[in-house]
Amino acid sequence: MKKNLPNLPTTREEQNVQSNAAQQATDNQQEQDWNKIKQEINQRIQQAIALYQQGESKKAILSVQDTYFDVFESSGMENKIGSRDSNFKAELEGYFHPFSQFNES
Repeated sequence: MKKNLPNLPTTREEQNVQSNAAQQATDNQQEQDWNKIKQEINQRIQQAIALYQQGESKKAILSVQDTYFDVFESSGMENKIGSRDSNFKAELEGYFHPFSQFNES
């Protein structure tokens, strides 16, 4: 209902809390430093590659998965890119997947 009538005031306290939390999440996403996030992703991927080269394939896989979920997805970068270009988002996601095949070689 709030979506259909955005200026309709809330009638319960818990609605105000939810509304404020949603607005804060949106504000945080708008204030993201995408270059910083990109650097963190690159750094973590390089660390995963180093782990793999040291024979630590399972740790490398987990590191890449953590990078995907903890940085790319949770920062809002995935959604931001997907809202502008879903094909590019799919391409970027594809770069994470070859790393999960380390243990198959």
